[in-house]
Amino acid sequence: MIVASIDRMKDWDRHIDELSFALRTCVSNATSVTPSYLFTSRESLTPFNNLLQIDLPSNKTSSDFLSRMCLTYNIVRENILSSQEIYLKQYNAKTKLRSFSLGD
Repeated sequence: MIVASIDRMKDWDRHIDELSFALRTCVSNATSVTPSYLFTSRESLTPFNNLLQIDLPSNKTSSDFLSRMCLTYNIVRENILSSQEIYLKQYNAKTKLRSFSLGD
């Protein structure tokens, strides 16, 4: 994102906070959740949420937080394993099976 911003803006360094926020609130293909959710167990409020006055669920107690983090961990782990399988199939689609003998 920074490289793309450098080409379009000369004052890209003044927009680091916005770029960071965009990265933290963008859903990852591998995990299917945002980095912000992985870190805090809740989504970050965006200007869009504020505009529509959307209330996001919050963690009332530490046990709520712990249970959400455990659930999130299990879901994300499954998503990452699935993503790795898909990537592996795509990567190996054009490879040839090779065999080697002793001394090759």
